[in-house]
Amino acid sequence: MKVSLVYVVALLAVASDALRLTSKLGGRNDVLIDDQQNEQYDLDAEQTVEATTDMMRWWKSAEQDAPLQDKYLMFSLDDGGLNNIRIGWEFAGLIAKRSGRTLVLPPASPIYLLDVGPTEQYGDVIKERRPKLFNKGSKTMVEDLINLKQLKGRLATLTWEEFEQKTGKNWRDAKKASKDMAEAKECHDLDGALQRHAKDEIIFFDGKKRQPFDCGEFWKLGGPRDEMRSKLKDQDWALLTHGFVWHQDAFNIASKVVHYLGFWRYNALHARYGDLQFKESRQEPSDIFAKWPALQQDGAKVYVASDAPEKFKTAGDHVFVWDDFFSEKTGKLLAEEKLKYEPERWFKLTGLVEELICTYSNLFVGTQASTFTGHIQRMRLHADSPNRKPYYHTAPERVAVKMIRFKPIQRQAFDKGNVFLQLN
Repeated sequence: MKVSLVYVVALLAVASDALRLTSKLGGRNDVLIDDQQNEQYDLDAEQTVEATTDMMRWWKSAEQDAPLQDKYLMFSLDDGGLNNIRIGWEFAGLIAKRSGRTLVLPPASPIYLLDVGPTEQYGDVIKERRPKLFNKGSKTMVEDLINLKQLKGRLATLTWEEFEQKTGKNWRDAKKASKDMAEAKECHDLDGALQRHAKDEIIFFDGKKRQPFDCGEFWKLGGPRDEMRSKLKDQDWALLTHGFVWHQDAFNIASKVVHYLGFWRYNALHARYGDLQFKESRQEPSDIFAKWPALQQDGAKVYVASDAPEKFKTAGDHVFVWDDFFSEKTGKLLAEEKLKYEPERWFKLTGLVEELICTYSNLFVGTQASTFTGHIQRMRLHADSPNRKPYYHTAPERVAVKMIRFKPIQRQAFDKGNVFLQLN
């Protein structure tokens, strides 16, 4: 992946924030827990998988679609991986909401590491997971990955097929008729550009130009940059909390693993290698576990989401990676579930499911500057999980972590959102 100036600046910002966060802790992660708030809860050992699925839901379900607007916002996908693309479509949604437009989801296109991608940076385990059409014409629609009903309940939204049927315009004609928002080169230019083109029927944001991805703090939790954050209202935070949610298929699959490991009774780690451009964020398993003994404290189960799972093969029986759910180690927990999906669909859901498994762990330790990690940290805040601070495996822990008892998620009102991103 290409390294741009904004990435370098962002990485320096990460280092600066980390320095401020840890200055009082001797450069170490602070893992203190408020045990008092957790002692009153316990989890029924007979809890069903279906009940676990419901417990994982932090959002209020949408009951009806938001009314469509007569002006539209089109966008193309960012050039990065899925979570970069996700940040882009979230900010496209926020801009559509704030400018009174209908969000138009783009037609199917190749997504990096879901449909296309390199082979040399990845081991055999990852390459064997890839379906036959990988790098051979595979494409993905946004609605394949998100809960479309939830989005439509919070924001006027059309799929590309719906837009085409409504307007009679194909992609080429619609893009030609749109106003390209390239003039809003920076997020602080956005309000002026939107005002100037308020009467235009269609406006277009080009993902190839990192629009509107660059409005987000991708190196953190993916929240809005300062120039946008102060302008957001309850309805905007509500969109981020209740509107943009992974597809229900991912929750259905993940709930089986969360139920198996124990809701908030296991720990999780995201260790990124592959083509991660921030090489200083990479670390070998032995170094990670040496810096983070709390991950394995008292024999706790540990789930590892990694694009190099073979590195953790000998980490111990209490350490689980994705492929273990198809082996005797877990009684082939997901083998039957996998048969319900086409191979290509299953592959594309895997990353979403791994994010969710990490979300409902007791302690999560991630990879710094990874948008995969950032989204997990964000969802953990939505879910009111224990140990909600962002922890990274490149910074040693300060104190041992104690396992908590279960506590139910307190769902936000549908017209209110989790304002965690204001504290980004």
